[in-house]
Amino acid sequence: MAKTLYDIKIDKIDLPNELLEILKKHGYDSVGKILTTEKATIQDLGFSSSKATIIRKKAMELGEKAGFGQEQVEKKVGQLLLQNEFLRLIKMDRETLILLESKGVLQDLILYTGVDIVPFQKGNSLPNKLFISSQALKFRKRFKSLPIAAKELYIPHDTLLGYSHRGFLEDGRISHTLFDINWLKENLPRIRKEIKTRPYENSQSKQLWNRLNRSQQTLIEEYLQYRRDSDVVFSRQVYFAQFLKDDAYKLHQLHLVRMFYFIICQRCGIKHYWEKEGFFSYRQLTPLEEELYDPDVFDFDDLNEEDIKALKPGRNSSHTRITDRGYFLGLFYYTLMKKKANINKQQSSFENWAPHQAYAVLMWKAEIIEESFLKYLSVKKYSLKRVSLGKSVYLERQAVAKMMTRILQGEGLGFSNPLKKAAMLAIGFFGIIRPVEIWRMEIDKHLFINKETGLMDTVTIEGTQFGKIFITKEMSKMGLSSSGPYGILLVPRAVKIVNLYLSQLYTRYPHTRGKGYLFRPKGDEWNPHALYASSKTLFDWVVKYKHLLSDILSLNELENFSAYDTRHTGNNLIVKKTFFSDPILDESKKDVAEYHARHKGLKSTNEQFYQESLTLDVYAKVINGALNFPFEQNDLLVWEQNMYNSSNLLPQKHHQMATTAQDNDNNEEAEKIDEQISALKEEMKQLGKRSYLKDHQITSEQLFVKAKSIQKEIDALKLQKGK
Repeated sequence: MAKTLYDIKIDKIDLPNELLEILKKHGYDSVGKILTTEKATIQDLGFSSSKATIIRKKAMELGEKAGFGQEQVEKKVGQLLLQNEFLRLIKMDRETLILLESKGVLQDLILYTGVDIVPFQKGNSLPNKLFISSQALKFRKRFKSLPIAAKELYIPHDTLLGYSHRGFLEDGRISHTLFDINWLKENLPRIRKEIKTRPYENSQSKQLWNRLNRSQQTLIEEYLQYRRDSDVVFSRQVYFAQFLKDDAYKLHQLHLVRMFYFIICQRCGIKHYWEKEGFFSYRQLTPLEEELYDPDVFDFDDLNEEDIKALKPGRNSSHTRITDRGYFLGLFYYTLMKKKANINKQQSSFENWAPHQAYAVLMWKAEIIEESFLKYLSVKKYSLKRVSLGKSVYLERQAVAKMMTRILQGEGLGFSNPLKKAAMLAIGFFGIIRPVEIWRMEIDKHLFINKETGLMDTVTIEGTQFGKIFITKEMSKMGLSSSGPYGILLVPRAVKIVNLYLSQLYTRYPHTRGKGYLFRPKGDEWNPHALYASSKTLFDWVVKYKHLLSDILSLNELENFSAYDTRHTGNNLIVKKTFFSDPILDESKKDVAEYHARHKGLKSTNEQFYQESLTLDVYAKVINGALNFPFEQNDLLVWEQNMYNSSNLLPQKHHQMATTAQDNDNNEEAEKIDEQISALKEEMKQLGKRSYLKDHQITSEQLFVKAKSIQKEIDALKLQKGK
């Protein structure tokens, strides 16, 4: 069967043999050849106009008989579009069409008249090509601009733009603006992995390198080559170890080139040189700025305070400033080390200075530069105590309700994603889950969810609809405190908050429905496998924003409150702040708290061997009575009053008991210290990963200092616990 009109030979055309022989002699041996040749060209073979018309007409009839007519083709492939109709449908300009056609990208959706279909008139047009509508729609679904691809792949546009600037997407690019979304889906995991294993390098980094003069390039090259094999040692206090990884060379080069560029721009009077176009690239200089730009204005030996100030714009985070300081001072002290060595060699004099005077000059310059970093790129000083070692905080229900309400209204308080933060607190307060466990919670592994919606599902127990959380052995404290046979019951209000957060997450990133980590870092929430660096990082916002609770918490509570205290509060509410008229329920509070919080307390022989285990109905009733309270303050007052009345306990006595209890919580205090130690050990474990230096862009010296600081904290906590 003929695939194109060129496969149909003219032998079957109903024409006299002498005409056919003339056509064959001049190479017109197929229907396709005749139909793709203009009538005037056929006439040049000696045929009259009417004869040439008959030849073309007979060729068309044969083509239609072979199934290449308009109606037959449209029955096979569907509606055909003119070029302007196709361009409107897929929102493409003519120049892009020509480019893609030349690359062969459109071969599956174009039919050429005279080749794939017999010529015909469509409207007022005699098209030389037609487009298959169904294939055009598939094309529109497959080839996208980056902003649209980012939305469909649930990836931040800046992330894809950054990959593009770095050259990672070139194989998936079909034009200046269009990318193959199937290629992106298939290759993004590989690209993300590759980015983690190689230093940042793109065309702009080379452009900035070429903006330095040769002496500046030589200085950087010599320094980086030196660091490959040797340590920079200026004094006993100033030490930079040799590079431990091959990619450190490129990483340091990248940052040093950027800093040199910043300094040169500042010296040339160029403004806003730090502004970016897209996620990674710094803006191009204007023609006037190009005239001003001159790398020779900067000699590293003349480094001064204003040069350090030039490094500040756009470098706002403490982490960024720490890394900048490390990169720059390594080179700075390398130059001083060389000068110091030169002084030692000459002994007698150094640039007209006596040796002791030359040493003083070097130390004076080092002091100026160090002070400049402190002045312009200073980092906020934090106490070595990352978490307060004071007493645990045990909040009243009124404070918990006000806090949850305040956080849920957080949009007006200056922090993002209040539902996410409220969900963290809800799991801590009402599930009594440790921060280090919340950090590692996965939606499909640790929550009882509806498989279709991805939201927390509920079960009705003793008339209350509870959600369930399951803490597995590997994520629990020391692998010893997984949840029991009933799971961990979560009261309806907490379930509602978690589901509000999940609904928001799924609305933004539908592909993550029902899977992945429950809480993911900002900017990576589209990635279900993204995990915060540590539980401390996850709950950093608690310390950062707790001043917003100053009208809810006392000064002591405000000073000491941390994420750990959500767990302590929940446990205390069950044991110390809940009262039942039913003696069985009242006596079961401690057992329920131990089960719910997964404490492994030491029980007496009688309790361990001669008393029945906690039953589900008792567990549910105690949790409902202790933690299923309203957040509206008037409703809460009525709720608590009813509890006191039903248990024949006056509020005054309740507060007296609570006050006494708060001074006798050594077990909870010890547990808090254990949790702090566990969190710090987890952080220490992260430091030991090979990728940590690269991911956090810190030097091995900074890593060593950080590890030493964490170990000091662990030792202090152990000492605190032993007192």
